[in-house]
Amino acid sequence: MNRTTVINFNVTMQGLKEQLLNEVVAYEKPELEQERKKLINQTSENKKKLKIQEDTLLKGLASSTGPLVDNIQLLNTLETARSMAASIEEDLEEAKRNEISINESRNQYMPVATTGATLFFAIFGLSSVCEMYEYSLVAYTEIFCKAIAEAKKDSIPQNRILNMKKEVQRSVYNYVTSGIFESHKLMFSFHMTTALLFQEDELNRAEFDFFLKGNTSIEENIPHKPDVLSWVSSNGWKDIQTLIALGQSWSTFVEDLTNDSFLWKEWYDDEKPETKTLPGEYQGKLDSFQKLLVVRVLRPDRVVYAIKDFIIDKHGHVDPPVFRFSTVLQQSSERNPILFILSAGADPSGELLKFANMKGFGNKYKALPLGKDMEAQAQSILDGGIVKGHWIMLQNCHLVLSWLKDLEGLIEEKMNRPHPDFRLWLTTLPTTDHSFPVGILQRSLKVVVEPPEGLRQNMKTMYEKIDETRLAQCKHPAFKDLVYVISFFHAILQDRKKFGKIGWNVVYGFNESDFTISLDLLSMYLNKAVANNEDTLPWNTLRYLIGEAMYGGRVTDDFDRRVLMTYLNEYMGCLLYTSP
Repeated sequence: MNRTTVINFNVTMQGLKEQLLNEVVAYEKPELEQERKKLINQTSENKKKLKIQEDTLLKGLASSTGPLVDNIQLLNTLETARSMAASIEEDLEEAKRNEISINESRNQYMPVATTGATLFFAIFGLSSVCEMYEYSLVAYTEIFCKAIAEAKKDSIPQNRILNMKKEVQRSVYNYVTSGIFESHKLMFSFHMTTALLFQEDELNRAEFDFFLKGNTSIEENIPHKPDVLSWVSSNGWKDIQTLIALGQSWSTFVEDLTNDSFLWKEWYDDEKPETKTLPGEYQGKLDSFQKLLVVRVLRPDRVVYAIKDFIIDKHGHVDPPVFRFSTVLQQSSERNPILFILSAGADPSGELLKFANMKGFGNKYKALPLGKDMEAQAQSILDGGIVKGHWIMLQNCHLVLSWLKDLEGLIEEKMNRPHPDFRLWLTTLPTTDHSFPVGILQRSLKVVVEPPEGLRQNMKTMYEKIDETRLAQCKHPAFKDLVYVISFFHAILQDRKKFGKIGWNVVYGFNESDFTISLDLLSMYLNKAVANNEDTLPWNTLRYLIGEAMYGGRVTDDFDRRVLMTYLNEYMGCLLYTSP
């Protein structure tokens, strides 16, 4: 009968802690890690010698035919085994004492390893949100090691450990959020924060489950809501019935809510109740997460904003890094692809070409849009680029999913020792049905290219595209003011998309090229005004070119065009320099 043994190679929390602890100690105390490895080898050798002596002795006893006292060779073997066993046992006991001492020194760095392991399992489940979010332990370990190397040095061990923990959290957050969509970034930040709190036993599981699910009971028989609480929604009242059973902190919540209904109603009616002091003793009685539960049952429309405040209170991260090609290049390596996951209408190829020229790779930059019968050409330029150190851009990978299996094999086979300057850039739209090879996803540095969310992030992104050289191209004193105006205008147009039909009747693909060309138009006309000594700026011309031609050229709905031009008429004109 044949037997098959199935081994589970999935990493465990404890196993990953030990693995990451080895990395931390190897960096912080390399002599300690070397001593530990030496001790492991010595212990293994001693156990091996002991096993050989035992086998020799048993073999001698089994082959002996006469009385044992007459077998001089066997007696000598017994004596040798006894003395060697005693010596080995002493060595093993000494090794145990040394191991205890070494582990005591190593374990002071366990909090850093625990943070790293917790964060890995926090990102491990992201693939259930989107199948493009695949991460390998190898890539994660590289990020972890780079973070402990970049953490601020400190002669006090506890401060150094705290700095490493903070840097690991920051690096992992930046690494992950650069490769996930805007709609998932706050979710990940919350998940990351709560995972760390659970690891430190600072979060109640029952309260956390309630926050996620609310009252899941299908029973309709709930206590009657008092008239003074008529402002509490039906769902909120139902959730409160579960909330009051979660512990001593909530046992009198209904009574307090009823008795102080005027104060609670005043809190409820506030525009931003999550920032206000809770009535009665609840402000000092509840921790920051429990205050989230109050917002959840009374003002669920403010939960997202309350979550952001909670994350900040727990020293988490809510501001994802602004996308920069320089940062991506710094994080990348010649052995791993850089995968751009695109949203509709996004195309980083133009900016990448500019960046390649700036870095001196203009002649070594090769871009190829993939499609039918392009596989052989793609493989050819990839083979040449690996050897010559080219930057290879393979676009639209989602159109050749069947060939990506071959690409996965090429990456595994030929990208182990490529030219140090080599980079492989890939672009794709998100795929479904797990059709994109997991091997490429896990190995790649993922970068999501889409408009940022919110005015602040939009404007930060726009300003990242502008350097001092660009600002110096125009000598007119009003240019910098108008750069801010166009940045704000662009951010407003982008941010209206999140309101659906209330924002725009039709979804428009306003992108970076609209902003860039608008700046070029501003620079050209303002330089012309300087050359002609004109005091008055050509506002009507600028509003027409930017509003009607540039941005307005994408707008097909008359009411949307009216909204766009209303913004521009308000933002761009002589009123900019008129005192109120």
